Amino acid sequence: MMNVRIPTALLALSLIMGCSTELDVNAPYKNITIVYGLLSTADAGDVHYIKINKAFLGDGDAYVFAQVPDSNLYPYDQLHAKMVRLIDNYTVDLDTVHVPNRDPGTFYGPDQVLYKYSAPLDVNSTYKLIIDVKDQHVEATTPIVGEVIPISNYLTNQGSGANLFQAGQYKEPSLKFRSAANGKRYDVSFEFRYRNVHTGADTSGVISIKRKVGSVITTSTAGNQQLELTFSGEDFFQSIANAVPVDPSVIKRLVDGMSMIFEVAGEEFNTYLSLAEPVSGIIEERPDYTNVTNGYGLFSSRKVDIATLRINDDSKLELVEGYYTGSLLFCFPGSSGAIGCN
Repeated sequence: MMNVRIPTALLALSLIMGCSTELDVNAPYKNITIVYGLLSTADAGDVHYIKINKAFLGDGDAYVFAQVPDSNLYPYDQLHAKMVRLIDNYTVDLDTVHVPNRDPGTFYGPDQVLYKYSAPLDVNSTYKLIIDVKDQHVEATTPIVGEVIPISNYLTNQGSGANLFQAGQYKEPSLKFRSAANGKRYDVSFEFRYRNVHTGADTSGVISIKRKVGSVITTSTAGNQQLELTFSGEDFFQSIANAVPVDPSVIKRLVDGMSMIFEVAGEEFNTYLSLAEPVSGIIEERPDYTNVTNGYGLFSSRKVDIATLRINDDSKLELVEGYYTGSLLFCFPGSSGAIGCN
């Protein structure tokens, strides 16, 4: 037997000459469905919206394609979407709705097409979204986030208000609450509201200041877990001072009320948010995340609960006369003495 040796350079040359010089980066067309939906029992009128799009690819500038509705939307007669309440298999077909006045952006506008589910949500049930489009069957499921239960007295009608300042010192009272069923992540913020009174007694509309107190993630989504954060009194007054602009025409500022806001994310939504947070370690790559079968995106639940925030008398006086906010002319309507508006 004779061994035939082919020089390496000749072999490489033959491979190069035998290959096409054209590179096609576009794969054959394939349906890729993108879904984004966050269900909430707090949605106005028990109306819930789901965004359903298709991915697109073509020769040319993707930003140009993104501005064309046909690049993003399936034809209406090719897509059927429905929601199933699994506790009793109650099924509702989703309607399309046009949402106007979208701000300019990467994707088409000013109208957007969403899919609408109109029905009250049952926190005891899991919900399944089913989408049939062309030859593709897409599914996603989510439980529903329930209600946060405040425990701290200053978030209920019991006892005194939050002790943020007392005896010349800023305090850090505990902020306690019980977790919601199916809630995983809790972002807690305070909201402070006021109205400006200008020279000539012209009063502005309500102005709100919202600042984050902290976040906590539960060990379980079963609900009724006692959670706790530190509510910093000094940060409360500093945040208000930093947010109120200097306005010489203002003669006083009427305190309109305060609230504690609990923004709760379901487990799948928490995972999505965690993967989207800035990288802090040496590993810079993140895994792609989706909980949509035969598609991409996120289908989960969220909830925003609001409790009235009360502060004690020393804290009110500190807001009116204190180090950070004493020059801002705050007062409490309906109150007498140093904190009143007379």
